[in-house]
This record gives sequence, structure tokens and C-alpha cells, in this order.
Amino acid sequence: MIPSEKIKLILGLPTPLLCLLSSIVGVAAHLGYFIHRYRVPIVLRIIVLHVLACLTVALSEVLHDGPFRGLLRATAINVSYFFGLFASISIYRVFFHRLSGFPGPFAAKVTKFYGPWIARTKQVHVAHTELHKTYGNFVRMGECRRGSLRRGSPRRSLIQLLAPQAQTSSLSTRRI
Repeated sequence: MIPSEKIKLILGLPTPLLCLLSSIVGVAAHLGYFIHRYRVPIVLRIIVLHVLACLTVALSEVLHDGPFRGLLRATAINVSYFFGLFASISIYRVFFHRLSGFPGPFAAKVTKFYGPWIARTKQVHVAHTELHKTYGNFVRMGECRRGSLRRGSPRRSLIQLLAPQAQTSSLSTRRI
């Protein structure tokens, strides 16, 4: 088969099947790439790649099915991809991440935007104190962050984790 025939074959598939396939590709993208940590130097390339992929899908669908139906199908396919990607990321962060055992707000477990949301009030220390009152000495404060009330060295924090009845005095946040 020549490439144009393969493209016609793929575009000829029913929309629900294409949406299912794009969701599977979203999960595969998370498991194959995104699960291996946040890569700051190539974020711009990742965004450009996703935008180009979305535009390519939209253009091919418009050329194959016409403007209205093509854009509708392209939107469904792209939304399915991002739903699969973000659902996989959320499930991983809540259930399988190495910090999943630490208590904390659900939004802090799932997204990186919880910290900036708290910081909008400029009362971060008050919010962290409230979190510690609610959840205890060790709190998951972000997707890869935990906060601890501790006195002294990190070794003392480990002792507090093993013996939660120990008294605490100061507040700190540590990136894991």
C-alpha cells in the first residue's frame, strides 16, 4: 500500500474507533514518555509537536470529510487523545506515584497548579498550616512535593514519620 491509501484507510474508520485509538495513543504517550519526569528544556518542542499533530489531524479530516464534519471529527479525535493522556497521568499520580501514600488534597495530587492556586492569596504559610492541621505532619502539597512539620534535621523527620506522636515546631516543604 502506498502512504495515501493507508491514510484513506485510517480516515475511513468510524469516528468512535478513531477516538478510541487516539485515547490509547494518549495513554501510550504518558507511559512511554511523560511518566519519566518533567523535562523543562524540551517543553516548547513538546507543545509545538502537539499543536502540529492537532493541526495535521484537523487538516486531513477537513480534506477527507469536508469542513464541518472534518472539524467535528478532528475535535473529537484530539479531545480523545488529551483525555487519554490526562486520565493516565491523573491515575498514575493518585495511585502509583511514589508519594501516593501521603495524605493531602486531591487537587494537589493531580495537578501542579495547586501551589499557585494557594499562592494567589499570599497566605501560603497559613494554608500550609491548615493542611497540616487537617492531614497531619506529612502532607502531599503537590504532584511531586510533600510538606512536613519538623524540628531539626531530615533524620528527625524520618523519626516523626515512624513516630507521629512526636512534637513538631516548624514548617518546611521538600521537593521529591
